[in-house]
Amino acid sequence: MQAVYGAPQEVIVAAKVHPAPGKTADELAEALDDIDHSLRQELPEVAEVFIDLTSHRVSSDDGR
Repeated sequence: MQAVYGAPQEVIVAAKVHPAPGKTADELAEALDDIDHSLRQELPEVAEVFIDLTSHRVSSDDGR
């Protein structure tokens, strides 16, 4: 997760999320909405939340 100050009292949050295998699209959408809501509720200065949903995969030999 990264946060960037866009202006005084304005934060932009970006996160890459790897969901658990087997989650439905509806479950993922609800989880992402919950993350967005929690961030904004706890930190009122959060102006934008960008979440990059990347499918779960097993690590390869090269460590990625």
